[in-house]
Amino acid sequence: MMNPKAMLMLPLLVALLLPLTGCWDHRELNNLAIASGIGITKSDGRYVITVQIENAGEISKKSTTGTTTPIAVFQSSGVTVFEALKKMTAVSPREIYISHLRFIVLSESLAREGIGEALELFSRSAGFRTDFNILVSHDSDVVNLLSTLTQIEKIPGNNIFSSIRSAAKNWGAFQEISIDQLISKMQSKTTAAVLPGLRLAGDGEVGRSLVNIQNSLAPAQIELNGMAVFKKDKLRGWLNEKESIGFAFAVNEIQNTAVHVPCGNRREMAVNILHAKASIQGQLDAGKPRGSIDLKAEGNIEELACPKDVSKSDVLASLEEATGQKIKQYLTSALMKSQKDLNTDVFGFGEAIHRSAPKKWVTIQKQWEELFPRMPVEVSVKFKLRSSGQTNKSYLENLE
Repeated sequence: MMNPKAMLMLPLLVALLLPLTGCWDHRELNNLAIASGIGITKSDGRYVITVQIENAGEISKKSTTGTTTPIAVFQSSGVTVFEALKKMTAVSPREIYISHLRFIVLSESLAREGIGEALELFSRSAGFRTDFNILVSHDSDVVNLLSTLTQIEKIPGNNIFSSIRSAAKNWGAFQEISIDQLISKMQSKTTAAVLPGLRLAGDGEVGRSLVNIQNSLAPAQIELNGMAVFKKDKLRGWLNEKESIGFAFAVNEIQNTAVHVPCGNRREMAVNILHAKASIQGQLDAGKPRGSIDLKAEGNIEELACPKDVSKSDVLASLEEATGQKIKQYLTSALMKSQKDLNTDVFGFGEAIHRSAPKKWVTIQKQWEELFPRMPVEVSVKFKLRSSGQTNKSYLENLE
């Protein structure tokens, strides 16, 4: 029979041993190749995967040697995306580690064919976090986008991730889209999906070399460019910068942006938009759909090149009206592209009608693609100036 004291000590010993247990899927860091970005395209029916790998040895140095790039790029192909990633070990000396992924860029040709199958792995596998960004290449080769070296951020993947976040916060023409958000919109019967575009500006060959980051003005730069609009999982077309900002206004994705407004004598006023709140409504009138966008926004005058005295209430009122009309143009341009050119409801009018009249929505749901382009939409914008700056008149009129 066990000694009573030993029986009392047994639970304590077990408790002390628990922290010493290892993780079942533990892997040594020096045996892994950390992926920051993945590019996906298709060729001859096979997926071609390009992976951007962090060069940990170069990144960890306080000052670079100037002879080694901070990333390496590997490529492989397979019938499935998973197979292509597994085959990457044939060219990479280390296992590809994907849990720190910052972005996925899909080729424009694959997007037009359909992205559903290409992304299934990333929604299913527990090895992926869901906070990475998804983009579509815009008039650019995926390999060049993954291979171009960037300034400030050593890892291009971090550069792209930070650029999207900064642009969404300060400009509004682009939005951060997670895989969960994308899948939800692709499956939606009422609202279409959008993704930011990624473009290479400049010399792609130079962009892959250290010369690109040794110049104060890089010969090749990766830039966000347009918003890709999808019907289900297939690319239908693009919103340009103005249309993307108009769309962002409508769906309450504007945190901060700038608009230039004509203010007389062929001069312009720059307004910083600080707050914007839109409401999208949809209803059925005698069986026919109607929509509306009502937007209220506020901002400050940052530049005023016109001979205007902003201390006068009537002048302020006219500038507010002009700014409201300018924002309305942004909204209208996005609406026209969505209805007339793309025939894709990115705004969610179908969802608005479904909310307001769910039983009636069922009667028109199958005809929505025919009804949406012809649906009348009323756009209303009310803008208020918070501040006109530190001066009532611009000194520019004294220079004439």
